[in-house]
Order: sequence, then C-alpha cells, then structure tokens
Amino acid sequence: MNLSHDERRRQAHWRRKAATAVATIQWAFDSDTITWGDGVLHQLPQNDLPVIDKLGPLEFMRGEGFVAGLDVLDAGDYRGAVVVIRPSLLPEAQARRLHAQVITTQKVEDRARGIHLPLALALSSSYSTGVNDETD
Repeated sequence: MNLSHDERRRQAHWRRKAATAVATIQWAFDSDTITWGDGVLHQLPQNDLPVIDKLGPLEFMRGEGFVAGLDVLDAGDYRGAVVVIRPSLLPEAQARRLHAQVITTQKVEDRARGIHLPLALALSSSYSTGVNDETD
C-alpha cells in the first residue's frame, strides 16, 4: 500500500503448485507488486516517516522482496521510522546497525497456533552514543 496515494496491490497469495520467482513455503509473491513497492520505497522523501509493514526473511535472509525498505533504513535519511519485523529477525536488524526502540506486541509468540506475531521497531537515524558529538 502506498499511503501517499492510497494505492493498494496484492503482494502475495497462498502458494499452490505453480511456481513463482519469489516464494516461501506458504506464499507466492507477485513480482510486479514487489517491483512497484520497491519503487515506492525508493521515492520516499528525505526526513519523512517511513512506515514499513513488514520486512521479513525474504528481505533480511534472502535479499528478495522489498529490499528497498532495507536500503531506506540503511541510508538513515529520515527523522524516525516504524518497521514491523518478526522477533526472530531482531538480531539481523541489529546487525545492520539499525538503532531502534523495540515495541513488542502483548504476546509475541503463539506456540499453540504455531505462528509468530510481529514486533515493531521505532527507529531513529541518530542516537546518543554518550560521547560529545560536537567535539568528535
């Protein structure tokens, strides 16, 4: 979804036997929608508040999906950002030096249903290191 134009596209559907270029065990992703979404993310204005729901294993582990979302976050051209990821991907986000305040849902994992609920990261492009930045 592109909030600035209220444009929506279907990102994926339940995977059937037909193969797609980008897929997981359960989902088959629409390549045209991924290309469109990456374009939307690359065109975000600087100092905007990007809200990305969500970055997952495709982006963090396989370099597929909405990789432009990672590019936007890595560039740090924003005052703040909100990103939804799985709790299991928090180490990957931290390894990219994404400095964030972690906001977890009340129940992060529902083992009875075998699903992992996402958590949100509130990111800031600048953070306090405890060192006087004006003299360093």
